[in-house]
Amino acid sequence: IVSSVYAERKGQQKQVRSAHNVSSRIYNASSQCGLQAMAPVASGSTTTTSVTFPVSFNTVPTVVACLFSSQTTGMGQCSASVYNITTTGFSLRLTNNYSSARDIGATWIATT
Repeated sequence: IVSSVYAERKGQQKQVRSAHNVSSRIYNASSQCGLQAMAPVASGSTTTTSVTFPVSFNTVPTVVACLFSSQTTGMGQCSASVYNITTTGFSLRLTNNYSSARDIGATWIATT
């Protein structure tokens, strides 16, 4: 579940409130960012979700995801990756190779 996303394009601002009722914005018409909420990922497992941009890009953007967690142990064996990037969104994969379940999420930024 994407808990919050922010975008502004061509002077038309679009905001989506998060599950925590926090709102923010970015001010670059060629960039968007968001947060994939933390969720438990079992040991040796991968979870995948689709992320849709609030505003479609004119060209396929570059997307970078950064892993986060409230846990510190074993996070070096977890990863976040993006694939199937289009002008309307991408797929996000969270992988846990640690010996026990981890609560992991990711922040992401897309830019052209």
